[in-house]
Amino acid sequence: MKKRFLIIFSLILILSISGACASDDFNQENYNGTDTLSISYSDIVLSENVGGDVLSASEESSNTSGVVITAPDVVKYYGGSERLSVLVESDGKPVSNQSVGITINGVTYNRVTNENGTASLALNLIAGDYPVKISYNDNYADCNVSILATLNGTDISKMYKNGTQYYATFRDSEGKYLASGSNVTFNINGVFYTRQVSGDKGLARLNINLIPGEYVLTAYNTENGERTSNVITVISRIVENSDLVKYYKNSSQYVVRVLGDNAKPVGAGETVKFNINGVYYDRVTNSSGHAKININLAPGDYIITAEHKDSIVSNSIKVNQILFANDLNKLYKTADAFKTTLLDGQGKPYANKNVTFNINGVYYDRTTDSNGVAKLNINLHPNKYIITSTFNGLSISNNIEVIPIEISISDIADGAYYLRCYYETHGVLPATLNAPVHTYTLAEFYYLMNKAIEQLGSSNRNNVAIIHGVQGVNSPDNTITSCLIKKDEFVNIAKDIASKISKNKQVPDSVSTSSGVVSYNDYAIIASKIMSFYHDYSYSLADYVTFVSNKVASNFNFGMNSNPFGLTGKNVYIDADGGSDEKKWELARAFAAAGWNVKVGKTHSNAHYEDYFNVPSNYVLITVYNGFCAGTIRELASSYIQNVLRSKNCVCVPVWDSIDWTNPNGMGPYRYGDFSGYSAKRAWDDNFSITDPSISNVAQYLAANNIKYCTYPTTEGIMYQFANGGFSTSMIR
Repeated sequence: MKKRFLIIFSLILILSISGACASDDFNQENYNGTDTLSISYSDIVLSENVGGDVLSASEESSNTSGVVITAPDVVKYYGGSERLSVLVESDGKPVSNQSVGITINGVTYNRVTNENGTASLALNLIAGDYPVKISYNDNYADCNVSILATLNGTDISKMYKNGTQYYATFRDSEGKYLASGSNVTFNINGVFYTRQVSGDKGLARLNINLIPGEYVLTAYNTENGERTSNVITVISRIVENSDLVKYYKNSSQYVVRVLGDNAKPVGAGETVKFNINGVYYDRVTNSSGHAKININLAPGDYIITAEHKDSIVSNSIKVNQILFANDLNKLYKTADAFKTTLLDGQGKPYANKNVTFNINGVYYDRTTDSNGVAKLNINLHPNKYIITSTFNGLSISNNIEVIPIEISISDIADGAYYLRCYYETHGVLPATLNAPVHTYTLAEFYYLMNKAIEQLGSSNRNNVAIIHGVQGVNSPDNTITSCLIKKDEFVNIAKDIASKISKNKQVPDSVSTSSGVVSYNDYAIIASKIMSFYHDYSYSLADYVTFVSNKVASNFNFGMNSNPFGLTGKNVYIDADGGSDEKKWELARAFAAAGWNVKVGKTHSNAHYEDYFNVPSNYVLITVYNGFCAGTIRELASSYIQNVLRSKNCVCVPVWDSIDWTNPNGMGPYRYGDFSGYSAKRAWDDNFSITDPSISNVAQYLAANNIKYCTYPTTEGIMYQFANGGFSTSMIR
């Protein structure tokens, strides 16, 4: 009886469910049944008290208005055409043109029922199970949607390059396996691969040959666009490897463990190849599958690789230093010792061990104390040395400088020559310089140069005591950037500078000279020129020194900013006869202050003739006369002397320090022998004798022979006239 009741009830329930539904457009499909049998929740509840079972005619909830919501569960493959269909009835009649809320996957969609009371929803969801909530006018019903995957793969874990590969099965949206030969796509590690389905079960394969690591593989069903992802784990055959930090030659080893195809440790006898520092080593596993290698490299950072059956792992190896020492700078004949500290394999002081030192080709063994320190006394002469400390095959090197406590004047001159050359090449002064076995600061060497000049001024050539730690200038100052300083003055200046530095260990900011105030940097160049002369010329001091800063303004002093005589550069050689020595030095200072390169000749009665031969090439020669002699003037105008000057590309400009020389009655005739034979040779060349007439007008004579001259007795006037080309007979003094 009970079984018959259930059969009849099921038949009635089937007949009551409508097969029609509304589309997204509400009316694409209509229900065409001729007979409709509706059984509402209130109409029938068939039950029998058998085990408490209750049978319901539809998926519906309680209501108060006779509304029944019917929504069958949906099972479909991804991309299939099946839809979720909802039927709404009230008192057994379809409810049309009403909005029904369908909530699935957290989103609520509103759909309107058609004339048959049916609404539907397309199901474009990824594979999975989704509960559905349906609502209409406070009436609710539930159902479930199951989207079946059309491709299936699983996570895999494999040993590197073993036979395990990735497989996935592919179906179409109706659940049929894709035909053999169908293309599918895989993406792993950023690379896409196309593979074909093989066989009648929709199976496709991708070989996995990636290095050990964890990857995400995505499979694409090209039939319907579905994709799924799996985790691929590639296990290295070499494990338990790690970076190693150790002290030099302690017992620490680099260790790896080898796994077999079954992911379990191999036994003994498997070969592992290690590579470190460019050298390969083969080691064999023990019974637990471990392979070990000793690390006996010098302190430093290394990369080690271990290789077994195409599996490779890398790690960093850091070998810590066990020997430590600092460079040593010590004064000659002081008791300073060189020290090296030794550590053991755990980084602690290593006592009572022999450390070998090598310096200057001699070996010494010294024992470490309780602090791991080995000491070597240094009793070498001033110089720079390399010392090597060695223990257990490990060596380190350091510099030792034995600093002199005095220096020879010859070595100071060598350093000054280097200083001058450096300035002329680079236009700046170096911060330090070698002279020759020690490196001095510029301030320290500035003192040494001036002390040497002071001593040489009194013919004292003894070594100079070194002052270390001399400080540089605070605020350099100057009023001139070019000058000429005679010997007596620069010796006194050097004495004053050396005294101040010896007292204060501080160089003065500037130096006062008879020409003006010179800055510290500029006077360092002047001192280097003085000592360079000593270096170059028979170890004696020069009679004078000139200086022109590379910062001289182009229009500095008297407008002397160019060479008016057509020669390259601004070079002048100045000399005078016996009565014009002071005028010579006045002009030399003025030209130096104007930025010219000045050389000064030796004044004596025959100087004029000798100057024609002593003047360097490409120079302007200025000869200063205290009086007049026709022979001197004829001498300059002679073809012999002019050819000498032309051969050296020189121009001679005579200067008289008196303007009262234009005598209408002419000058006295040439007197043979005035120049100790020099004029005689000149006279023979020009074919005139002691009976030649006097020169009635020197200016006309000089002009006729194309000789430039200056006549102003004041230095400023001569400089001005010189700057304008040398010719003038009418300028106001």
